[in-house]
Amino acid sequence: MRVSASVIGVGWAGSKTVLRRGSEITARAHVSRLIVLTAVAVLVSGSSARADDPRDAMNNAIRDTAKARTAKVAIKQQVTTRGRTTEMITTGTAVSGDHDLITTGETGPARVVAVGTRVKERWPNDNAQAWREHTRAAPTQTSALGPLTLKDGTVVGDPRLYTSVADAGTETIASVSTRKIVGQLNLAAVATAMQVSGADATRMAQWSGTLTVWIAPDGRVARNVVHLVIPSASGPTTIDAQIDLSDLDAPLIVTLP
Repeated sequence: MRVSASVIGVGWAGSKTVLRRGSEITARAHVSRLIVLTAVAVLVSGSSARADDPRDAMNNAIRDTAKARTAKVAIKQQVTTRGRTTEMITTGTAVSGDHDLITTGETGPARVVAVGTRVKERWPNDNAQAWREHTRAAPTQTSALGPLTLKDGTVVGDPRLYTSVADAGTETIASVSTRKIVGQLNLAAVATAMQVSGADATRMAQWSGTLTVWIAPDGRVARNVVHLVIPSASGPTTIDAQIDLSDLDAPLIVTLP
């Protein structure tokens, strides 16, 4: 299991999605994969916080902070459909290919700890609950947050995935002044890079969304937010995922419980 997948929601990435035309489940599966491939990618960012061109700043940020070997993450995701909102919060630590993450949603908190080839899970995350253990392939990644490309190899910060990328002033995040950049996603281009085809690509092209990053003075992203709107006959579904990133390359460790 990739840490980058687990950061957003355990099990979203790494499992294949079988598309069913017109299915709400299909839309949700596409959304979850898109968040993994975009939000998580921005999560591993950092570069010149004052690059003249915001497109370069975003793209370079994504490429540079991918080198971070450790990180603490905090993710809040909300999905609203037909007037009902569900929320999921994930917090934890990532160290190269290992991670210790706690996810809280409607079914209660769950914890997943992966070190080397061993993975231990506990749901609900309660001391009275026994751990379940299984194995995984030995992780090969050396960065904390995993790869930052879509299926065809396109880097998520590539300006071709956006119709526009613009500065949006400065904001204070965790007592630090940050540069705010907003990118308007080109979902048709994203679908192509994800190698989605046929009617599914046509539907995905009708979606709209933005990717917003806040870059700290040290050139690393302090926060990013993905906002997606998926139209349908019964009303739009909106997805909002906020990811806060800290302690990049700090002396962090992950140990099995």
